[in-house]
Amino acid sequence: MGAREDLQYNGQTIDELISLAPEYDVFEILFALERGLERSLSLRGELSAAELFVLATLAFDREVNNGGFDQFFTNSSVGFAPVIREALVAIGAFEIAEIIERAIIAIGSTDPDQIDVIMSTEDPTRDSELDACDDAFFKAEPMGEFVLEDKIFAFVKANKAFFNPQYGMIEQSVEAPSDRIEESPDSFEAAPYHVVANEVRRLRMQAQE
Repeated sequence: MGAREDLQYNGQTIDELISLAPEYDVFEILFALERGLERSLSLRGELSAAELFVLATLAFDREVNNGGFDQFFTNSSVGFAPVIREALVAIGAFEIAEIIERAIIAIGSTDPDQIDVIMSTEDPTRDSELDACDDAFFKAEPMGEFVLEDKIFAFVKANKAFFNPQYGMIEQSVEAPSDRIEESPDSFEAAPYHVVANEVRRLRMQAQE
């Protein structure tokens, strides 16, 4: 029996991605979905709230696991700051939503531009509170247990009607030499996070109308 191929996003529908469990780990499926949603945003110029929540929580989980709350608020993932608490509540991660609320209070803003300025200045009190948030996060989600991923996947399955990651398929063989890769007319770069941040603002304004 041959080795299982790595999961890539190649235009699968949401039902096709969900059906890949348990052959693939939830983490692998969500990573493929993330690529598909980023491509959708690049082509459609908008996301559903459910799609945005998944992108936000995946970015949040990845950044905090790699470098704590400081990394989430200083990397491009800060574009999700306006919606991250709402996203965590939506997927049922209530304990972690309370932790992010503590972090946001310590910083004093959810606006990505303001946070960039705030995080560029020294503030031992803020940094100490963010460190405490790190400790609380890793108690709620111990390393290697993928608590958030399981909640995100359950959210995706329960709300699959609001997901459409099938745009922008790239026709590409993983084993092909780079000079022979041919891309379809729909090929494009993944959406930068400032585009995502603008989509966050659009959805929030739409909800307030």
